[in-house]
Amino acid sequence: MVYDRGMDHTSCTFLGCERKHYAKGYCNPHWQQQHKGRELTPIVSVPLTARNELGQKRCSGCASWKDVESFGSNKAQPDGLAVLCRECSWSAGLWSKYRITGHRYMEMLDAQGGTCHICGGSSKDGRALAVDHDHACCPGVRSCGKCVRSLLCTDCNTGLGSFKDDVTLLRTAIAYLEERHA
Repeated sequence: MVYDRGMDHTSCTFLGCERKHYAKGYCNPHWQQQHKGRELTPIVSVPLTARNELGQKRCSGCASWKDVESFGSNKAQPDGLAVLCRECSWSAGLWSKYRITGHRYMEMLDAQGGTCHICGGSSKDGRALAVDHDHACCPGVRSCGKCVRSLLCTDCNTGLGSFKDDVTLLRTAIAYLEERHA
């Protein structure tokens, strides 16, 4: 649906939704669905502490009922559990920091054969492969998403960061190593 700025929208324009308008004619949950390219679906309000007949909790992100082990802890919540399941929390972190979805990360990982793009290994510390982006485009730890390059192990990612993505400096380091190994 296209938002008409001439209209006075006080509630969401999704059929049957009576939540307060947030952006582009939608309430916050429907805008989030639209913004992330998801199919617009009715928003079902479930108390954060609710459990189904199997003792499962509903994730506020994917709206799936999952075992409580699928949620991290959050002492600020009444039930002591996070409102997002671990998968949604991970995806939200990827989007917030790198502007890529969890699905895109998994596509990149699959295209790289599940290994680091540089050394072909995995992170020795057991962590997931790091998202590498061009710091010339986006200095710092956040990315626009367009400058994401590939997935790297901790060692390769730290190495590139230490050399500040400077190709000349990397070539000088290679020459240094070649001299010392001769």
